[in-house]
Amino acid sequence: MKSFVKTIPKKLHRGFNHLIGKSPCGAVILLYHRVADLHPDIQLLCVTPTNFEDHLKILCEYYHPISLHDLKHHLISKTLPRNAVVITFDDGYVDNLVNAAPLLEKYGVPATIFVTTGFVNHSDEMVSDTLERILLSLEKLPETLTLKIGGKTHQWFLGENFQQFNTWNITSKNDPSSRYLCYRDLHRMLRPMSAYQRQEVLKKLYDWAGLEGEGRPDRRIMNSEEIGAISRSGLIEIGAHSMSHTMLAKQVLEVQQQEILGSKEELETILGSPITSFSYPYGGADAVDIQTVRLVQNAGFDLACDNVPGTVGPASELYTLPRFLVRDWNRDEFEKRMKNTFL
Repeated sequence: MKSFVKTIPKKLHRGFNHLIGKSPCGAVILLYHRVADLHPDIQLLCVTPTNFEDHLKILCEYYHPISLHDLKHHLISKTLPRNAVVITFDDGYVDNLVNAAPLLEKYGVPATIFVTTGFVNHSDEMVSDTLERILLSLEKLPETLTLKIGGKTHQWFLGENFQQFNTWNITSKNDPSSRYLCYRDLHRMLRPMSAYQRQEVLKKLYDWAGLEGEGRPDRRIMNSEEIGAISRSGLIEIGAHSMSHTMLAKQVLEVQQQEILGSKEELETILGSPITSFSYPYGGADAVDIQTVRLVQNAGFDLACDNVPGTVGPASELYTLPRFLVRDWNRDEFEKRMKNTFL
């Protein structure tokens, strides 16, 4: 396993000339998922290594990258610097280690990776990847899929010839075939389910498709050894992201507590050190309510990140910090969006 040496080069800051006198005192937390060049990218989670490096160059030239830990202290002490930016990753995909970490090291930029622990040391893919693998990648499937979900029977007719549309994604207005409509429907239905309910549906899907074997290696979450390796870089902090990546606010309190505490305890066992930060799977009002926030506080976390856009300021709540979702933008697009975010 490659070990990362803590060699932090001089920052490339050339000042904030294009923002001086315009941006308020505040910070922006960026939300990434994957640094990889994969197709299809149905959920638009991938940023190519080339574009990610361009993002880091811009952040080092014109902004002030800080760690999530430092952001907390700046908020508490009311010393938040101008143009402060925090990088975070959700889920903990293995490409965070292979592709993102070397670039973060190269530019000396800190980051926090929130890991979904139920997928650590397992070959299972995340739900969106599993649905894509079954419905959109297999050439042959039975003509009809019938599933009973939430007490209702749902049926999809998938009899057309197999065609793969690599440019289709969740923001597309039209579905090019019934497979893509089925993907969209099932992804929406599975989101609010408990881990047990979701696994029951996915097992039926696997059996229906006649699919066996391990998930794709490039779609997996980091294992324990890899989590340990990436955390030893000195730049990358590990945070918790629940156990099964379910919408917490849709679960009963006991399940929420298990998801939150379980992910914290498992990561602390892996790393032998406290886990102090959390991010809510999915985020937003459907996934986070006041009870969820209280459970995270009671679990001993210092802060938590949501998936709702907004700038962090002195009045921001430590347990619902907003973040801006980053897509696979080239240098010009990323620079424009960063300017608009601060302005």
